[in-house]
Amino acid sequence: MQKREGRSFAPPPSSPPRPDLGRTGRKRWTRPDMPRPAVPVRVLLPTLDTALPDVEPPEPLTALDHLALLPREARQDIVRGAL
Repeated sequence: MQKREGRSFAPPPSSPPRPDLGRTGRKRWTRPDMPRPAVPVRVLLPTLDTALPDVEPPEPLTALDHLALLPREARQDIVRGAL
């Protein structure tokens, strides 16, 4: 009796073909031709309620406020120029 008796020397079967990259083989679901339901839109109407507080205008910016809005490098240049 031989050691390899009953075994096949044929190469293993090839794997099944894979779909192209980016394709999964699934069909895409298509939406039936039905109109979408309308989404209710909330409309904000101006109120006539006098209990709302009056909005005060903001105070004007000072020179320090304007300086604080600048980038750090620009502030350093201004300070060096003032010295």
